[in-house]
Amino acid sequence: GYRDIAAKPAPNEHTVYHLASLSKSFTAAAIGVLVADGELSFDDPMCDILPGFLHANEAISSQSTLLDFLSPRTGLASKNSLWQQDGHELLLTAEDTLPMVSYLDVVHLLGEQWTYNNFCYSI
Repeated sequence: GYRDIAAKPAPNEHTVYHLASLSKSFTAAAIGVLVADGELSFDDPMCDILPGFLHANEAISSQSTLLDFLSPRTGLASKNSLWQQDGHELLLTAEDTLPMVSYLDVVHLLGEQWTYNNFCYSI
């Protein structure tokens, strides 16, 4: 979220700041802790981590790994405007994110090229 600075209330414990891409470092660090603790491996297939992730592209559905999503080298189109508008209003619920990623267009072969994609961290 964000606050209306024209109203000029002082920030307090209820103030929400939009972290944008900074949240990716928190996500990656949390996953790194799980890898260090042996709970996950960067080579784990995403279909094992998230059984609900079923992409129409067989390679992405069955061969993509946690590292592919963290890199992001999935080959999936970014389509960032599908989940966030100007003003940082989120358009998708947590429950809608995984099904949306399952339908993203493929723009590169899995692992072939880095493509900016917020969905890779969202799921």
